[in-house]
Amino acid sequence: MRFTDEKLRLVCPTPEYEARAREFIEEFARFSSELNGTGGLAPFLEKNDYEGWLRKLAADLDLANIPEGRVPAITYFYVRERDGRVVGMVNIRLEDNGFIRNEAGHVGYCIRPTERRKHYASQLLADALEVCRRIRIERVVVTCDRENVASAKTIESCGGVPEAELWSETFRETIRRYVILPPVPAAEEQDSGENSPEDDPLIRAAVDYIAELFWGDSGGHDAEHSLRVFRSARRIAAGEGNCDPTVVALAALLHDADDHKLFHTEQNANARAFLEREGLPEETVGRICAAINAVSFSQNRGRRPETPEGRAVQDADRLDALGAIGIARTFAYGGARGRSLEESVQHFYDKLLLLRGGLNTETARVMAGERHTFLEAFLEEWNRETGGGGK
Repeated sequence: MRFTDEKLRLVCPTPEYEARAREFIEEFARFSSELNGTGGLAPFLEKNDYEGWLRKLAADLDLANIPEGRVPAITYFYVRERDGRVVGMVNIRLEDNGFIRNEAGHVGYCIRPTERRKHYASQLLADALEVCRRIRIERVVVTCDRENVASAKTIESCGGVPEAELWSETFRETIRRYVILPPVPAAEEQDSGENSPEDDPLIRAAVDYIAELFWGDSGGHDAEHSLRVFRSARRIAAGEGNCDPTVVALAALLHDADDHKLFHTEQNANARAFLEREGLPEETVGRICAAINAVSFSQNRGRRPETPEGRAVQDADRLDALGAIGIARTFAYGGARGRSLEESVQHFYDKLLLLRGGLNTETARVMAGERHTFLEAFLEEWNRETGGGGK
């Protein structure tokens, strides 16, 4: 995830960075700006003990001797490559406890005052999340002062979903707690290679079936939509657990096979025809159709799917109505139905902006964060250009 074209990198502190570290901390003092994520650097510099701070950082990683109540952590300088300047710092907590989980979060960071408003904070957090992914922190907690709008926007730009607000006796402020799933590399997110589920004969047959069924569709409910739902549903199911992967995969691929907006069929006739032709047991067919029937927004408003498979597929379908893809699909569908641009925009207020709040799973809510923010940004720009306001 890139927020700036500037080349920035995380650097482990060494003796060579002492002068730059001192300059960094002194700038915060001049601006009376709060420090976060520095691994306690300032008190050591006050005692002229940079080497002592380096020893403290090494002790922070001594897993066998971490004091009770603390967790191991790693601290980085954030360095701009073109001039070597330390523009930020970050402290990543490598394990969990109640204080980390509820108040401090896994990542603390700061950008020096003269380098702000350059998207460096978002890039620093994104790079820290990549570190979290590599060490397999699956659920990253990041917190900020409830009144700190800039920090909130930074966290949300990296996919943070608000989870709670609470008073912190430690920080003497009301904090907002976010949860973030670290970004998944493209190579892992794509279903390719010899282990791809699409190489399974049954899944391959379902992909071929929907390609034929939706051939020529230009209204946003084509086979590519079903494939995106399939991939998202698999990711949600993996994150939540307790899902039958066959039911999830086939329900996702076939979820629009009998959509009332597209076909005049009853009792999942198209989906059943395919599943029975492939020889699936009636019990499995019934479970797949139950998951399919839980997907529709208009027919299930306010009702939570009863099965984990239904919840995963419903969430995956709704995720595809968010973000850039959701915007494109809305106008494609509106154009195919003869709607004006203004009528299509109204759909954002009637449905799309409501989707994140109705998601069933934590995995999907985290995935939806950045996409929902993108919708809001689009509407803000639409209203600016048209002179309109929220409806």
